[in-house]
Amino acid sequence: MPKSQSAIEFLTTYGFIFLIIAITLSLLYLFINFPRTILPFNCTIFSGFNCNDAIYTPNATVGSQLFIIVSDMMPGTLNITGFNAYMDFANSTSGYCAASIVTEGEKTYCIADISSAPRLGNMYSGTFKIIGNYCAQPLANITTPSCKGGNGYVYSGSINVQASKLNIGGIYYIPITITNTQNAAVPAHFQEEVSFNPSLINPLAERGDLGNIRFYYGGKEIYSWCESGCTSTSSDAIFWIRLPEAIPPSSSTVVDMYFLPTLVDYSGIHAGEAPELTTPYAKYDNGANVFNFYDSFSGTSLNTNIWNIGSQGTGALGTYNVSDGVNTTANATSAINIHSSSEFGYPAYFEWYSAPFVQGTSSINRLQFGNSGTTPQEGEALLMGAPGSVTIQYQTAAGTWAYSTSSPIPDSSGDNIYGVSANGTDVAAYFNYVPAVKAATTYVPTNVSFGAFLNYESGITSPKVYWVRVRAYPPDGIAPTISLGALTPA
Repeated sequence: MPKSQSAIEFLTTYGFIFLIIAITLSLLYLFINFPRTILPFNCTIFSGFNCNDAIYTPNATVGSQLFIIVSDMMPGTLNITGFNAYMDFANSTSGYCAASIVTEGEKTYCIADISSAPRLGNMYSGTFKIIGNYCAQPLANITTPSCKGGNGYVYSGSINVQASKLNIGGIYYIPITITNTQNAAVPAHFQEEVSFNPSLINPLAERGDLGNIRFYYGGKEIYSWCESGCTSTSSDAIFWIRLPEAIPPSSSTVVDMYFLPTLVDYSGIHAGEAPELTTPYAKYDNGANVFNFYDSFSGTSLNTNIWNIGSQGTGALGTYNVSDGVNTTANATSAINIHSSSEFGYPAYFEWYSAPFVQGTSSINRLQFGNSGTTPQEGEALLMGAPGSVTIQYQTAAGTWAYSTSSPIPDSSGDNIYGVSANGTDVAAYFNYVPAVKAATTYVPTNVSFGAFLNYESGITSPKVYWVRVRAYPPDGIAPTISLGALTPA
């Protein structure tokens, strides 16, 4: 028989076997290396918690690690003091959960180190226990919890999970000391800016988009929102956190900035980031949970539950367009006024993020805050115009207007944060937090609301505005200072 014919018969007879082997190896490779979300697992907790995710992976230092994400389903508070697991016929050598204090609906992240090493792709079964002290009532003051640590309750679970090669690492934290240097208290729910240099943090602790960062106060997760520099290579990341409790005069408090395993991303509930930083737009945006008033104009329609639409002038109403951001177009004799239905008290900061403003022959776009109503001619206003001019229009008394102009502003290119502050003594405009112009006034209107996106000239279209917000004003206009400690394993 010719050699060529023999080879053909061999491939015909056994080729399908080689094909099956190749497919099997390919599927095994996919299960080992693809993201966690397609890997099979079954995780059940018999009471108190829901199990959201589980990973079991080799670890060169300890042997292996079991990582689970669970949600607290009980009313009240649980102070977690321990986590242990039994996997692959071996008990865990250590384990912990962060956050250690959880309330109903919150997630906690638990890691157990196990001495045995699993084979990739194999399925493993085991059990685990979350240990802590349950308090039936929610905490009134989370910094001095009445729910003391203890081992009064054990929440057991079972797990069946495929071993995969994923770098869980550990959980780290940086203590942040926030100091109020003023003689008046920083109010509860104050928005505190936390800025730091991510490029100086241990890269093993950081996810590329910083989505694994969480902030905890008294062991409990608080709301946070990454505004800019939200990458591990950035030299200046800006987060805003919402403090749940007041800081007394001349006092300090501590917030812990946790770095969870890098498999964890923003939740969009407690932890989020600015809408323009993600695709799709506003994927993890939780600004409404952080600021006193907030909207990112996501989608294609205006949220009429928080905005009213009016006009200024005598002609037909101008138009507006919402498409992951909002802009407006004026008619010849009438501008459109999108005005918040909520009202806010002084002092406060009023801010938005947009492209540079445009200026026609007789008017400019404006960010308005003043008395509620369909027209903006009440209260004080911040007006911005290209090329680089800032004008504050404000009232020195009811119905008496004054103007103050500064030109140029630091930069008029690209997307920027424009803002105005008012405290009953003066109004000030700023650009990317850099002061531009300030004017004194003792007139403080009542029933203050937030209006925006105005222009008066026919055919003039405002720049797209991506988000607007109102945030709290610190005592005496002096924000608390922050001091970052060292990166420490949890």
